[in-house]
Amino acid sequence: MQSILALLISTFLLSPLQDAITRKLTAAGVSQAAAQNVTQCVTNAAPQLAGRAVQDPVWLLDQLWQYWAGGVGPEAMLAKLAPQCSNAFEAVRKLARPGI
Repeated sequence: MQSILALLISTFLLSPLQDAITRKLTAAGVSQAAAQNVTQCVTNAAPQLAGRAVQDPVWLLDQLWQYWAGGVGPEAMLAKLAPQCSNAFEAVRKLARPGI
Protein backbone atom coordinates (compact mmCIF):
# COMPACT_ATOMS: atom_id res chain seq x y z
CA MET A 1 0.00 0.00 0.00
CA GLN A 2 2.78 2.43 0.89
CA SER A 3 4.54 1.86 -2.45
CA ILE A 4 1.32 2.63 -4.33
CA LEU A 5 0.86 5.83 -2.34
CA ALA A 6 4.50 6.76 -2.96
CA LEU A 7 3.89 6.39 -6.70
CA LEU A 8 0.74 8.53 -6.52
CA ILE A 9 2.50 11.18 -4.45
CA SER A 10 5.41 11.22 -6.84
CA THR A 11 3.24 11.38 -9.96
CA PHE A 12 0.56 13.86 -8.91
CA LEU A 13 2.30 16.01 -6.34
CA LEU A 14 6.08 15.82 -6.26
CA SER A 15 6.81 15.73 -10.00
CA PRO A 16 4.60 18.74 -10.80
CA LEU A 17 6.00 20.55 -7.76
CA GLN A 18 9.57 19.83 -8.84
CA ASP A 19 8.85 20.95 -12.40
CA ALA A 20 7.32 24.22 -11.20
CA ILE A 21 10.22 24.96 -8.88
CA THR A 22 12.80 24.10 -11.54
CA ARG A 23 11.07 26.35 -14.09
CA LYS A 24 10.85 29.21 -11.62
CA LEU A 25 14.47 28.91 -10.52
CA THR A 26 15.77 28.54 -14.09
CA ALA A 27 13.75 31.59 -15.16
CA ALA A 28 15.38 33.49 -12.30
CA GLY A 29 18.84 32.65 -13.61
CA VAL A 30 19.70 29.75 -11.32
CA SER A 31 21.67 26.97 -12.96
CA GLN A 32 19.95 23.68 -13.69
CA ALA A 33 22.40 21.90 -11.38
CA ALA A 34 21.57 24.20 -8.46
CA ALA A 35 17.84 23.77 -9.08
CA GLN A 36 18.30 19.99 -9.09
CA ASN A 37 19.68 20.17 -5.53
CA VAL A 38 16.27 21.38 -4.40
CA THR A 39 14.31 18.88 -6.46
CA GLN A 40 16.50 16.02 -5.25
CA CYS A 41 15.71 16.98 -1.67
CA VAL A 42 12.00 16.78 -2.50
CA THR A 43 12.52 13.36 -4.11
CA ASN A 44 14.28 12.14 -0.99
CA ALA A 45 11.25 13.18 1.08
CA ALA A 46 8.86 10.91 -0.88
CA PRO A 47 9.07 7.87 1.45
CA GLN A 48 8.34 10.04 4.48
CA LEU A 49 5.37 11.61 2.70
CA ALA A 50 4.09 8.17 1.69
CA GLY A 51 4.26 7.05 5.30
CA ARG A 52 2.24 10.05 6.40
CA ALA A 53 -0.28 9.46 3.60
CA VAL A 54 -0.81 5.86 4.77
CA GLN A 55 -1.54 7.11 8.27
CA ASP A 56 -3.69 10.04 7.14
CA PRO A 57 -5.12 9.71 3.60
CA VAL A 58 -7.32 12.77 4.10
CA TRP A 59 -4.14 14.82 4.58
CA LEU A 60 -2.86 13.60 1.21
CA LEU A 61 -6.10 14.50 -0.55
CA ASP A 62 -6.02 17.93 1.07
CA GLN A 63 -2.44 18.54 -0.10
CA LEU A 64 -3.27 17.41 -3.63
CA TRP A 65 -6.34 19.63 -3.75
CA GLN A 66 -4.51 22.69 -2.41
CA TYR A 67 -1.74 22.38 -4.98
CA TRP A 68 -3.81 21.44 -8.02
CA ALA A 69 -6.51 24.03 -7.28
CA GLY A 70 -3.83 26.71 -7.15
CA GLY A 71 -4.42 27.62 -3.52
CA VAL A 72 -0.78 27.02 -2.62
CA GLY A 73 2.23 27.95 -4.73
CA PRO A 74 5.20 25.65 -5.26
CA GLU A 75 7.42 27.30 -2.64
CA ALA A 76 4.74 27.16 0.06
CA MET A 77 3.91 23.56 -0.81
CA LEU A 78 7.60 22.67 -0.65
CA ALA A 79 7.80 24.19 2.82
CA LYS A 80 4.74 22.20 3.92
CA LEU A 81 5.67 18.85 2.42
CA ALA A 82 9.41 18.84 2.89
CA PRO A 83 10.43 21.45 5.46
CA GLN A 84 13.90 19.93 5.51
CA CYS A 85 14.29 21.24 1.93
CA SER A 86 13.60 24.84 2.86
CA ASN A 87 17.28 25.52 3.55
CA ALA A 88 18.25 24.13 0.14
CA PHE A 89 15.62 26.28 -1.54
CA GLU A 90 16.73 29.41 0.34
CA ALA A 91 20.38 28.77 -0.58
CA VAL A 92 19.44 28.49 -4.25
CA ARG A 93 17.13 31.50 -4.01
CA LYS A 94 20.13 33.63 -3.04
CA LEU A 95 21.71 32.74 -6.40
CA ALA A 96 18.64 33.91 -8.29
CA ARG A 97 17.96 37.26 -9.84
CA PRO A 98 15.69 39.48 -7.73
CA GLY A 99 12.02 38.63 -7.89
CA ILE A 100 11.99 34.98 -6.88
